[in-house]
Amino acid sequence: MLPYVGFFSAYLIYALYILDIDNEIQSTSALIQTFWQVLLIAFSLYFFYGEWLQFKSQRWKYVTNFWNYADVVPPIGIILTILLSWIFHEGAALQTFRFSV
Repeated sequence: MLPYVGFFSAYLIYALYILDIDNEIQSTSALIQTFWQVLLIAFSLYFFYGEWLQFKSQRWKYVTNFWNYADVVPPIGIILTILLSWIFHEGAALQTFRFSV
C-alpha cells in the first residue's frame, strides 16, 4: 500500500504544484520538473513491472479482467505524457494536455 500512496502523492504534487510553477526562475523550474518527472517514471515502471509479472502468470485471463486495465493505463499514460513533454518541450497545447491528463 505504501508504494501506491507514494506514487499518488508524487503525482498530486506534480499535477497541482510542479506544473503550475512560475517560469520566472527557468533553470530551477526545469530542474524541479525534471526531478519530479523522473520520479514519476520510476514509480510507473515499478507498477508496470508488477503488472507484467501478473500478465505472465495469468496469460489471457489477465486481459479479460477489467480492473487490470485500471492498473495499467495510468502508468502508461504518465510515461507517455512525460515523454511527449520532453520531445515537444513547452507550448500552450502541451501545457493544456498535461493539465488535462
